Amino acid sequence: MRSILLAFLFYFTLSSIGFADEEASNRTYVKSSEYGQFYVKSVPAESYGLAGKTRVYWVKDEQDQLLFTYDWYSPELYIYGFAPGSPVYVVKFGPWHRGHLANHNDLAIAFYKNDQLLKEYSTLDIVKDDKNVSTSVSHYTMFKKRMGFRRPWGNQIIFDVQTLDDKILSFNTETGELISQEEEALGKRFYDIQTKISQIKWQWYEKNKETIENVNDYDITEADLKKIDPDNYPIPPEGYKIMPNKMWKPSEIIKL
Repeated sequence: MRSILLAFLFYFTLSSIGFADEEASNRTYVKSSEYGQFYVKSVPAESYGLAGKTRVYWVKDEQDQLLFTYDWYSPELYIYGFAPGSPVYVVKFGPWHRGHLANHNDLAIAFYKNDQLLKEYSTLDIVKDDKNVSTSVSHYTMFKKRMGFRRPWGNQIIFDVQTLDDKILSFNTETGELISQEEEALGKRFYDIQTKISQIKWQWYEKNKETIENVNDYDITEADLKKIDPDNYPIPPEGYKIMPNKMWKPSEIIKL
């Protein structure tokens, strides 16, 4: 009797593990942006795999407006759109991957800006070592957490994920490229410098618009702005130079 009971428990345990490891079939999936102005709807063509259609919509009072259509399905999507007319960013994740080793054929994550694919990464691109994954009986994963979008400065949008070894990977949604902490810090500093330059340029314009001929075409110099506000003129990072440019043209920070 005890042997029969043990055999039953062993069979039940194996059945439970197998059931828990079974892939869920595809289903129609909807995800909205943070403020609900945009959403993405993904419709599968088959029970498994990535065949299907994905459509991006702008929410309107009467009938939502279709913006873009992608010729694929994804079981997990993220979307960011700030306002009508501004870019819409879509992040696509691959499915629950079969097997036990990361490889170049399995999609991990892909980045889109409007209807254009920017960059996609395989599971091996993400983990580097094909064994650096979490496995079940027949599948594997490589992400611990999808941290989502954030806006560290201005209109710069970053998307973060956390890998199983607790490493944070940050992606620039304008390019789909990985961005390091150092690059992000430099980008933030550039933004702060350009914001301050714009403020001083406006002070310069108010002071000189009546006295300088063709003031809008005048190439503003560092010396011009330092005369206006010498104490607050920003210092560029070492190896860079600020180019104030014309009044209505954004300043540039160039590498020497």
